[in-house]
This record gives sequence, C-alpha cells and structure tokens, in this order.
Amino acid sequence: MSNIVIFVDGTAIAASTLLGLQRITGRGLAEIRTAIGKGKPIFQREIFDANYEEHASMIRKIVACLKDDSVRERIYEIPEGETMESCSFAEDCQIDTEVLKSILDQADLERDRQLGE
Repeated sequence: MSNIVIFVDGTAIAASTLLGLQRITGRGLAEIRTAIGKGKPIFQREIFDANYEEHASMIRKIVACLKDDSVRERIYEIPEGETMESCSFAEDCQIDTEVLKSILDQADLERDRQLGE
C-alpha cells in the first residue's frame, strides 16, 4: 500500500490549470492556490484502498491537466501510514510520471485479474 502525493512547482499557474484542478479534485480555487503557494500537496491519498478506481482516475486527470499546461509537478510514492511530514525519507520517494503510470497500470491489471476480467 502506498500514498501518492503530488505537488505543483511554481506560483505562476494559468487560470485554466487552476480551474482544471478544481474540477478534478473538487477543492476550492483559493485552497489550491494556497497549497501551491505554500509548497503543500495538491493531492495526497492512499491509493490502494476501496476507492482505488476513483483515486487512480483522479491522479491520471491531474497529471494530464498539468502536462497539458506544461506545469512542473513533483510526485512521491510514500509508504502507507506516512505523510510527507512524517516520512523521514520522503525525498527518496520521488517518482516521475512514467513510474506513476506504470504503478497505476499494474494495479489496473491486478484488479482486472482478481475480478476475472
């Protein structure tokens, strides 16, 4: 089990990107702006829980939104039960979008296998 944490680098984020993140995450614009401005995550969730499909979909949409607008992000996969603040080796847990895509694709395959699809 793991937590996926996504940060947005920079403070000059286009309004279209902010609106896209608002639609995807359901968070308020001010909350998203504040998180970005303070260097806080825009997304932090345990992904391999009962809501896996919802979380995986949201992660994919966030990454696509940021990529479409050429926004730099930092993505971390940290152990279950940890947060960026509590994990003493969080900086060693940074992954790129290709690794994240692979994690989600493999989880999709395993879910489908278990469901017999």
